[in-house]
Amino acid sequence: QEIPEQDPIDLAIIAVPARVVKSVMQDCVEVGVKGAIIISAGFKETGEEGAKLEKEILDIARRGHIRVVGPNCLGVMNPIGGLNATFATHIAKPGNVAFIS
Repeated sequence: QEIPEQDPIDLAIIAVPARVVKSVMQDCVEVGVKGAIIISAGFKETGEEGAKLEKEILDIARRGHIRVVGPNCLGVMNPIGGLNATFATHIAKPGNVAFIS
């Protein structure tokens, strides 16, 4: 949480147990994170309680103006830019094909 104001955070990659994600998202709002990738699983795919938790997390993100990919996703990869914000062990080769899941 001790992030200097002159060093804004553009993207948070969240890969913690589902029960902790809500707290992490609140921390992201407090330090002004602009986007988050929630790799963590355990939300609406697990049932009613998980769906409630997912809604609470997305409500926090909306109030904090954070754009979110996820939860329960592989992440985001941009081979041309060298970004591998996934749990994949290797980055894909740059090319002309896009994959969205």
